[in-house]
Amino acid sequence: MNTMIIPKAAALLAVLLVLSSGCGFTGGSNNPQQSPVVESNNTAPLTSLDTPASVPGDVSSTPATNSAIPAAPEQPTVTTPIPLPGDTLPEALIALDWQEVKQLPPAEAWTGIPADAMTVSVQRLKNLGGAAITFYTRPGDEDFVYADLRISSVHYRLGPAGTYNYRKPEDLGAAVVSLFNGKALKITGGLGANSTLSNYYTIDEARVPTGILRVDTGHTNEADVDRNGSAEVVSAHGTPMTAYVYRWHDGHAEEAYINDALQADSVVLRDDLIYEAADLGNPEVKEYQLTPEGLKLRNSY
Repeated sequence: MNTMIIPKAAALLAVLLVLSSGCGFTGGSNNPQQSPVVESNNTAPLTSLDTPASVPGDVSSTPATNSAIPAAPEQPTVTTPIPLPGDTLPEALIALDWQEVKQLPPAEAWTGIPADAMTVSVQRLKNLGGAAITFYTRPGDEDFVYADLRISSVHYRLGPAGTYNYRKPEDLGAAVVSLFNGKALKITGGLGANSTLSNYYTIDEARVPTGILRVDTGHTNEADVDRNGSAEVVSAHGTPMTAYVYRWHDGHAEEAYINDALQADSVVLRDDLIYEAADLGNPEVKEYQLTPEGLKLRNSY
């Protein structure tokens, strides 16, 4: 009779051991090979910004207490887009060598032009409160044409406006232009057959002018060539063509020589504000766009 009780007790004991082994585990799996310990300090490498991030599988239906391994992420297919005509691939920027412009045009209060001066022309600026610019030459001086600014009853001597050989009224000009995120008075005169002198002045609320930029590197224009929302001065001169750009930085004007930056014999700024660079004897032309950070290659042909 004892031989019958022992097997039954052993069987009951085995059942109890099996049941007790499942107590206290809240995971969704009792297989330790499928339930790894999750470390709190994740040492997996960060996803590179240059590659698409992986999209993890949907585990929203898994209870918070489920320690099962998430589904493997899908790997997106990476394709390189085919550039359309006119599109460009990213290129390294060519930095410009900006140099502070230290030769500035004068603006000094004085009594007015001398009585023996020869007046060439007088230009009145309605958008400058009726201020008048008088261009004149001085007896015995065959070097320059000079400019005087009169605001109300105060005169300011602006210095040379151009060379004596270009003393006709059509060789001289005065205008108010948009420049360096503001307004400026621009005085222009001739230097040579294909070159001009441009002097720029700001005028404060007290109507006092201050010279901020003198450009003698060619014909000038004002344009937002780097597309930063503020107009720069661009100049061009000669054959082959040379190109310069002027900006306002840290309280002063700065100059950069585009030909030097591109190592090109000729650089031309088109009407769409794209630079064309070429070398003598080489038919290849490269297109560049100026950005605040430097020159970017667009195309070559």
